[in-house]
Amino acid sequence: MTRTIRFATLAVSAFLSVAPAQAIPIVTSALRQIDDNDLGFAGPFVISTTATSGNFSEGTSVSFGTTSAGESQDSNILPASFTGSGQADTTGSGAPSTLAASANSFFDVFFDLSLPHSFNLTGTLSELVDGGTSEARFQLTGPGTSIDLSPTSGNPLNLAQTGLLAAGSYHLLVSAHSEGTGGTNFSDHTHWDFNLALTPAQVPAPASLMLLGVGAVVLGALGRWRLRR
Repeated sequence: MTRTIRFATLAVSAFLSVAPAQAIPIVTSALRQIDDNDLGFAGPFVISTTATSGNFSEGTSVSFGTTSAGESQDSNILPASFTGSGQADTTGSGAPSTLAASANSFFDVFFDLSLPHSFNLTGTLSELVDGGTSEARFQLTGPGTSIDLSPTSGNPLNLAQTGLLAAGSYHLLVSAHSEGTGGTNFSDHTHWDFNLALTPAQVPAPASLMLLGVGAVVLGALGRWRLRR
């Protein structure tokens, strides 16, 4: 019986010492892009990357007379987080001589989680609509998850959410869109910044569960042996 006690102790100790399985998000596809309509001259004008990791930092603008469009993005795909900021702006004054203008900045990523992960989301979305269209949006969808956030004009929305993501496939889309109609006056500005940090949930590995089960059976047998004595 001394050997039994020793084995049970080792089994429980092994369970406590085995670190939980670790996994990082696997990015299956990505499109990070800024674009505008080039004020109708030769557009659209597009700068993008499909890189599934690393930094993307670009900005550009176009203007003609009193009409302009500008967009930018500085984003990063890291092993355990997605982060960045983006902006899209359109302005036009002196109607009816203004031109149609549109601008976009978006972060579009698909990723897989092999294990449940806790998440921590922070950041800001803002829109300022004056004569045209402005939309900032954060969307995260996947198994049991549907987050869709956007502000109202002139009222920035602070992003502050935590939770648990189940194992599975997810789609993350963060976007800024601004647009003005030719022949009208407009001044529309859209901004996003965010950080989505992911941490593997503390789920025991199957081998650890087996060791704990063996230890529990042995300890139960030991208890019954003591009662018979």
